[in-house]
Amino acid sequence: MTQPAAPAPAAPVLEVRDLVTTFDTDAGRLTAVDGVSFSVQRGRTLGIVGESGCGKSVTALSIMRLLPQPMGRIQSGEIRFDGLNLATLPPAEMRRIRGDRIGMIFQEPMTALNPVHTIGRQLSEVFLLHRTNDKREALRLSVEMLEKVGIPSPEIRVGEYPHQLSGGMRQRVVIAMALACRPAVVIADEPTTALDVTIQAQILELMQSLQQELGMAIVLITHDLGVIADMCDDVVVMYAGRVAEAGPVDRIFAAPSHPYTRGLLNSIPRLTSRRKSRLNIIEGMVPSLAEMPAGCRFQNRCPWKVEACGVQPPLTPVTPGHTVACHRTAELPPVSVGTNPAADAGSAPAVAAASAPLLEVRDLCMHFPVREGLFQRAKHACRAVDGINLTVNPGETIGLVGESGCGKSTLGKCIVRLNHPTAGQLVFEGTDLAPLSARALKPHRRQLQMIFQDPVESLNARHTVGDIIAEPLVIHGLGDPAWRQTRVLALLAKVGLPANAADRYPFEFSGGQRQRIGIARAIALEPKLIVCDEPVSALDVSIQSQVLNLLLDLQREMGLSYLFIAHNLAVVKHVSDRIAIMYLGRIVEIAGADAIYREPRHPYTRALISAIPQPDPTHRQQRIVLKGDVPSPIHPPTGCTFHTRCPHATDRCKVEAPALRTVGAEAHEVSCHYDL
Repeated sequence: MTQPAAPAPAAPVLEVRDLVTTFDTDAGRLTAVDGVSFSVQRGRTLGIVGESGCGKSVTALSIMRLLPQPMGRIQSGEIRFDGLNLATLPPAEMRRIRGDRIGMIFQEPMTALNPVHTIGRQLSEVFLLHRTNDKREALRLSVEMLEKVGIPSPEIRVGEYPHQLSGGMRQRVVIAMALACRPAVVIADEPTTALDVTIQAQILELMQSLQQELGMAIVLITHDLGVIADMCDDVVVMYAGRVAEAGPVDRIFAAPSHPYTRGLLNSIPRLTSRRKSRLNIIEGMVPSLAEMPAGCRFQNRCPWKVEACGVQPPLTPVTPGHTVACHRTAELPPVSVGTNPAADAGSAPAVAAASAPLLEVRDLCMHFPVREGLFQRAKHACRAVDGINLTVNPGETIGLVGESGCGKSTLGKCIVRLNHPTAGQLVFEGTDLAPLSARALKPHRRQLQMIFQDPVESLNARHTVGDIIAEPLVIHGLGDPAWRQTRVLALLAKVGLPANAADRYPFEFSGGQRQRIGIARAIALEPKLIVCDEPVSALDVSIQSQVLNLLLDLQREMGLSYLFIAHNLAVVKHVSDRIAIMYLGRIVEIAGADAIYREPRHPYTRALISAIPQPDPTHRQQRIVLKGDVPSPIHPPTGCTFHTRCPHATDRCKVEAPALRTVGAEAHEVSCHYDL
């Protein structure tokens, strides 16, 4: 008896064949996408992953025919959709497909949404263009779509402007616009990169549920391998405009066959990795479009480079459906993803107990007046920081975690006295810094420095790197010009930058290099405490691992203490000795880094940890999706400020604010009425 034939694979709804996209520049014609091919079937999700500059977004813009004109053009190749080649379609026909049959979710909703038009008008435009000529019907459909993507009170939101919505709600609006006409394909370009893990969990959950309901195909572009593992069926790994590896997500994560894919997976901090161990890194950076090497484009960063790499390797099958572009795939050593041979399993050594804390924060408050009316009188207060108690010991790293709007950055700025606290004490080495004048504070500023989130904004574009790093030395009158020049060169070497960087300007460096410049400036005065405000959140995973290794090396060498602020909880666990969870201006839980992940006690902490996308498609954990956004600190909820989003809230939580109390055998404090 013959066996029935296996069902034929479904025909792809979108197929890209040998796509080549170029840009005409002053340096000549540059190829941003070079021979890229992939396909995606209806109801499936294809992930495209790679570092910045690898051509992911240009590929998406090519499919949508939204390349900047007149520089960008599709030089060759096909984009097959619904029997049509989008690459050669006349602009008028492409406009009928774009937004109707193919939707796009853009990375930054504030640039995708028009600030001078209401949400309703912008969403109605999609329906008026593709579905109806009736403005009232378009507005009704807009309200329905906002409700479908989970925006509360949609009939009110349609009359509001983008700036009146939170980041998560703006992203939901962009998703509503992309899905308004029930497209067959949705291209999502970094849809969760700028969001907190809790809001990211909401957006990913929303995209998955809408995909199941509408049966659409999703092309998901991201540099977050945890999101890829959680969301995708298939993966394309891009490097320098070409496909390095492609295949089913389970296969790519279990047996990556390209050195670049292995490097990306091994450079991620994981909840299971040993704290404060050195992370694996990928040396160097993606080559610029004007300086692409001949042959394999990864060869200058590859530890397995041989002479044959001077010739571009073709994409060859490793297993059915799994292809890789590497000459040495069969010779590479057995894969060991997620491990670091230089770091044994287990916990990092504990920081020795100090006789006295380096910093004590006591009942610290930072309330900003909210002025209203003709005479701009203070009617309310924004309680950004509302009664914080915290200690930092010498050589210790305290991780500070919470969603945007919880007061993390405000607390960090208060500690370095960029903000003047409303109340409370900042006792640093026995001196209360809170009441000090600017003159009295200046000697203490040498010991307190800050690394900012965005080095582009924190580095003066008009000054050379040498002048930027030397500025703190000049302000504090340290040394003569010759000594300062020597000191600058030594600092550049310490953070891994060449001496000639001193004569260049910030715009000439990559994001990771600019962050190294910010670190060099922060350590110039040999401080004892550095506040790190999201120092790696804007960096690719490969560059992130380099910067984290640098911070840990400097801590060991100089005995630094860090207050490390971030929203990536895996990163925070990797670098921290203790972790404080902050919500709406208050600390709701604090404990050792291992303890807080092993046994979280507060519902908010549990939700944050469950929302971390794990870079392992075989272990997709159940997310605790919090409803709504962080309440306004101008009108915080009564009682426990978390009760409006807490799945365990009772009537007591609505009227009585819980105090921090010690639970368990270790120094584990939690602000919750109940033992969960």
